[in-house]
Amino acid sequence: MIQPHGGNIYAASREYKIPAEKITDFSANINPLGLYLSYPDPDCAGVKGALSKYLGIPKSNILIGNGSIEIIYLIPRLIIRPRVLIIGPTFSEYEKAVKISEGTAKYVLTKEKSDFKLDPDSILPRLKGADIVFICNPNNPTGVLFHKDEIKKIISKASKKTLTVIDEAFMDFVNTQGKFSFVKEALRIKNMLVIRSFTKFFGMAGLRIGFAVGNKDLITRLGAFQYPWSVNTIAQMAAPIFIKDKVFIQRSAALNERERSYLCLGLKKIRGLKVFEPASNFILCKIENSRLNSAKLAGILGRRGILIRDCGNFHGLSDKFIRVAVKKRTDNIKLLKALKWLNL
Repeated sequence: MIQPHGGNIYAASREYKIPAEKITDFSANINPLGLYLSYPDPDCAGVKGALSKYLGIPKSNILIGNGSIEIIYLIPRLIIRPRVLIIGPTFSEYEKAVKISEGTAKYVLTKEKSDFKLDPDSILPRLKGADIVFICNPNNPTGVLFHKDEIKKIISKASKKTLTVIDEAFMDFVNTQGKFSFVKEALRIKNMLVIRSFTKFFGMAGLRIGFAVGNKDLITRLGAFQYPWSVNTIAQMAAPIFIKDKVFIQRSAALNERERSYLCLGLKKIRGLKVFEPASNFILCKIENSRLNSAKLAGILGRRGILIRDCGNFHGLSDKFIRVAVKKRTDNIKLLKALKWLNL
């Protein structure tokens, strides 16, 4: 076994069939008094194995990243100076990732008058010449869940050379995600990648771990741009535990569904707020009070110890939009009371 670096006790464990903790590693030059003497598994084999069982897909179709954000920043590197189409308003990091790779990004915006629903017919004319298309589903920050048939229509009309990227970071919050997720389709469609995250549903924001699912060759190409040891050991240990915890998954889904309904109903009762029906764990609202904008409202609530997302910097939204997360009942009550007190 020849490794490009020392310290890969996990590969050695698999090859020599010796438990990793039984291996004495002289290949890595690390202070023996340190806290963690071994590098993380660069292949993330344990996480891939757990995800393979959880999603019912082969390990070879999975790439693990330092949060889904690492995957997002790797994707534009697949193509020299990529021309990218982004379905917005949506997550701003897609555009930033494209610009860092010296690409160009253009938006096709969903409309407020149609509750930000996807209109494939407005997108199809813009597909010509696009190397990559980014679609967030459920979409952040609008909370809209796009239907499979709508996305399939876009894919079918795109060039065979166009890479369709579907960011499903919030898909775990959808109870019927099997009807909406493209994880299985990504295995057989050559130019498709699905991005998923442990950050949102599994609450692992500080540990940084996410993954991409796609055709084996595409996953291999994408992985070639990845830095070694990008996913830390603690994240690799924690992710499989959460995946296997069915009680946690069921409790989380039930809490989100219950509290989303409660918070959404409460927000609708507040005069001066327009609430957009959500499909995930956050709610987009529009301030209809002419004297108040999103920055002012965020500041007022911030001084009361409550943080909301000012959506004024989303491409396609104005300074009248805010986004609030679905939290536990006591926190949701705190937000609703503060908004009622403001008398919007």
